[in-house]
Amino acid sequence: MRRVIGLLTVLMLFSPLIGYTAAPPSTISKSVLSVKEIIRKNLPATVHFDIQKDGSEKGSGSGFILAPSGLVATCYHVVENIKEGSIRLSDGQTFPIQQIVAVDVENDLALIQVQATKLPAVTLSRSATRGSGVELGDEIVTIGSPNGLQGSIATGIISSTRNREDTSSWDIQYTAPTSQGSSGGAIFNRHGEVIAITKSMISGSNVQNLNFSTPVEFLIKLKDENPTRKITEASPPLHESLEKAVQQYLTQHPKNTRAQLYIANQLLKRGEAELALQKIGPVTQSSRPEFILVHALVHLQQAKTKEALSYFEMLSSAQFLEKNPKLYLYLADLYLDQHRLPDAKHALEKYNLLSHQKDALYYYSVGELAVKFGLSESTPRAQKEYFQKAIGFYEAAKKTNPSFTTALYRKGLVQVAAQDIQEAYKTFKILKVEDPILASQLELSIQQYTKAQKLFSSDYSKAIAHKHLMNSVSTLLFSLVLLND
Repeated sequence: MRRVIGLLTVLMLFSPLIGYTAAPPSTISKSVLSVKEIIRKNLPATVHFDIQKDGSEKGSGSGFILAPSGLVATCYHVVENIKEGSIRLSDGQTFPIQQIVAVDVENDLALIQVQATKLPAVTLSRSATRGSGVELGDEIVTIGSPNGLQGSIATGIISSTRNREDTSSWDIQYTAPTSQGSSGGAIFNRHGEVIAITKSMISGSNVQNLNFSTPVEFLIKLKDENPTRKITEASPPLHESLEKAVQQYLTQHPKNTRAQLYIANQLLKRGEAELALQKIGPVTQSSRPEFILVHALVHLQQAKTKEALSYFEMLSSAQFLEKNPKLYLYLADLYLDQHRLPDAKHALEKYNLLSHQKDALYYYSVGELAVKFGLSESTPRAQKEYFQKAIGFYEAAKKTNPSFTTALYRKGLVQVAAQDIQEAYKTFKILKVEDPILASQLELSIQQYTKAQKLFSSDYSKAIAHKHLMNSVSTLLFSLVLLND
């Protein structure tokens, strides 16, 4: 009897374990957090990006910390064409970007490294894959820097999942409000885990809350393939670091258009035109417009204006210039070189119609075109009218960007060509303070003009001034054109 009672006691004590099977990790329930709890947990691990890009362009974006040792995630397009940059934490601490560790161009992802330790980090959801862990109607919380407003919180739901054309990748569509500067920000589920990265939005007067993000599974893959790296004082400049990362990506994805264009653009900037053409191959009937643009820019760089013009006209007929109106300035410039003034005027009119941004580059370029119009005129009065217009555009360029001393130099040269030497000397005195090298070139032009005026005829001195002007005519668009997919 005692043995029976003892056996019954053992069975009673362990009966809860009989027939029990442990639940797989993916089905173990997680705590559902409130929005305030998600913010408290993750806000310290989100960052704001300040980026200086090629030329004078500045950019900003969002991101989040993946590892305490300073590995940070953002979008590739946030750091594309980077020259230098930094991140700022929610507590105000700033860290310069030391390296571009890796990129995934197709999925618009980048890993960057800063020199830091013991940083707060987010948790990535390893269960948020398509068909598992991401469902329509799931509530989300986003943290980012829309329009530079760091630490902005928004809520919404997952509204759809969508395949991308011609790829195996997919996007998560969501409803939380998104603005410029939000790119690279984290999207959290109600467990406080990152499930996606803010990427893009569709904007317009009849569009609301059409926002898209890259699923976190692609970020996890990129992170697992590229662990945190130790920073050394010998780290290369960021533009070299980025180029190396894109080259590494291209070895695995040799047909990615955007990566090909980025490398071709870098080669063009270094004057390696033939290598740029090798990167993208010859133009065919099926060539993408972006590849045709590279061919156009290569021929422009090689001063083969007729060939460059033929490529730009191909782009114009394909409506590519409509989407990239700044390229109409190239087209106008090339038409002027071929003395096709009506076509040049039409190209300028198209640019004015389509461009919403009148920046320093715009004013400078139109000034250059006005100079060419002036030089093509046969009467002194008509020439002077165009020269005065050019001076006004150069002044507008300098006012828009005070560090744009080239515009001031061009203004001085045009004043010499317009035979307004007194005003040219005033410009020279200002330029001497801001840019002594350009000032010395302007001074030489003034001296040669005045010397010719004393020794020879007025027509000869004017010819000297026009020669200086023509030798200096060259737009700055080339290094600033965007070759983005």
